[in-house]
Amino acid sequence: MKRLAFALCLSSLPTPLLAEVSFSDILNDPDNIELNQAFIDERIQAGDLPPALSAVERIIQLQPLNVGARILRAQLLISMGNLAIAQTEIDALDRYRLPENQQREVERLSEQLASQLNRWTTRGALSMTADYDSNVGAITDTGTAIGESGEILTSFDSEGFSNKRSDTALGLTASVTSSYDLGTQTRDSAYVQVVGKKTSGDTSDLKNLHSVSTTIGTQVALGSYSTNTFITYQRIHRNTVKNDGTAVKRDDIDTVTVGTQFGRQYGSNNVQIGYSYAMADYSGRSATSDLSDSKTHGVSFGLFRLVDQQTALFSNIAYQQRRASDRNVPTAVSSQDRNVTSVTLGTTQIFGDYHRMTGSAAYRNLAYRQRLAGSDQFIRDDRETTLALNYQFDAQAISADLDGWSFFVNASRIINNSNMASYDITNNYLTVGINVAF
Repeated sequence: MKRLAFALCLSSLPTPLLAEVSFSDILNDPDNIELNQAFIDERIQAGDLPPALSAVERIIQLQPLNVGARILRAQLLISMGNLAIAQTEIDALDRYRLPENQQREVERLSEQLASQLNRWTTRGALSMTADYDSNVGAITDTGTAIGESGEILTSFDSEGFSNKRSDTALGLTASVTSSYDLGTQTRDSAYVQVVGKKTSGDTSDLKNLHSVSTTIGTQVALGSYSTNTFITYQRIHRNTVKNDGTAVKRDDIDTVTVGTQFGRQYGSNNVQIGYSYAMADYSGRSATSDLSDSKTHGVSFGLFRLVDQQTALFSNIAYQQRRASDRNVPTAVSSQDRNVTSVTLGTTQIFGDYHRMTGSAAYRNLAYRQRLAGSDQFIRDDRETTLALNYQFDAQAISADLDGWSFFVNASRIINNSNMASYDITNNYLTVGINVAF
């Protein structure tokens, strides 16, 4: 959004097509308006705001009545945390008789400034969904089922889950995020986020669950660099299911995740490198619940490229090493110990102002660490392919009163191929929903 706002301000100025402009070029010709404009654009794209601000102020010295440059100066000052000076610039702009588009931009900046003077900002979102799952019991292509610890079940329960069947579910997700501006020029912040989710299946208790997660973190930027460090606690409560005609309680899952992500902006490219560590604790079903407990290390490398204002490309490579908490129990090792390597490629396309579509393809290799007795050969190796398509429509196109509302459709197909046929699984998912941001 910041980059878009800058682009709106720059649109008031002529847009020359020049090669990359260096600071030495500016020193050699400081009064060249077009040269300064090109330099500003490049510095903003790189996330290097102080030199961009200096160039804007040179333009204002040469053209004191250049309203577009003065609006951009106010935006840069707000982004850099110089709120008092930004207020002075906005007050001066209020005395001008401006075209409608520039007047709206000044009003937006005034609201943004008022919001940032109050360092606490709170945002919320509510999502309502209807889901379709073509293989609710994760029944393998051989007609068997996989238990929660990875075991093969020839008869899943008394409800007939040994045969593939579909299910629908209704879901409700609510989130609240509060952030505190640390008062730095780069708008660093600390934040707390709480997310609650509840789903209810139509025919299967397997879809019945609710979860709550709480995240505390910080976002810090230094020039074109950025970091996001966080800790998250999540509890998943899964409702009762029937196994062999007997009512039993499925395990609840408590997970603590700590992680950090480093970002670097290179023009229209954003590079992300991340690390996370997670501990999962299963409880409630039986004394064997601890066999599902695990610890996971994960690293990732992502690239986001903004092709133009309508098209973006993204990719991600990730590696996870998951180990059973109790390494002395073979059952725990066989179900939890695995290395997961994944590759994701995708693109996002914006159509007009209100339509967004994202398509992605992902591949995962799940290498389980259990070995054959007396051999170095691993028993199980899975290769999972996921194709996904998402469409989102901004309801503001229907009415201005629906600002913050959006409608979305998600469709995906997951195919798991294993060196053990009893683990071959195919599933199709479809989700339609409404999202409200406030």
